[in-house]
Amino acid sequence: MTILEDKLRQITKYCMEQLNEDDVHKGYPTWDEQHRKGLPPIPGVGKATWCNRYTGRILEHFGYDVSLLYNDNPSTHKPSLGWTTANAMVRNSRKNADAGKIKRLSEEEAVQYANAGEIPYACWYNKKGSGHIAIVSSGKYDPVLGAPLFNAGWENGYFHRKEKEAFGKLEPVEFYLLPKKE
Repeated sequence: MTILEDKLRQITKYCMEQLNEDDVHKGYPTWDEQHRKGLPPIPGVGKATWCNRYTGRILEHFGYDVSLLYNDNPSTHKPSLGWTTANAMVRNSRKNADAGKIKRLSEEEAVQYANAGEIPYACWYNKKGSGHIAIVSSGKYDPVLGAPLFNAGWENGYFHRKEKEAFGKLEPVEFYLLPKKE
């Protein structure tokens, strides 16, 4: 096994293991559910998915500079996943790509980077609700199905971008690569 093959195997193993963690499954309690006991329900609570938590965890584990993806916690003024939705991750990716801090990629380039042992991500901004973000996997780019992905959301697993369990018909999907932490 080559060094690259071993690295790709390690990335795949960790990404698949993390898809089984309770806190990235749909319906995992939101902050409101945990802290609003006895108060009126908030519409949509209990339907939350955690693609942002999953993606942040993967990127951080492999040494990427997730501070470029996260919003600041208002109390600490430090980047924090707890204050960052998938839509915020898309906004922060766009802002930091425009500033030259993050690489903006085509879908095919994202798969090429993944095949070279990097961990790019795919994201979609939702103007009417929650967006979506997923990890691009190594593998074969399929022009019909799109990039292979590790996806946490309504369905957790390994899917291609255009499959309904991942992004389906959502457009435009954007692709980025964070730099490694220094």
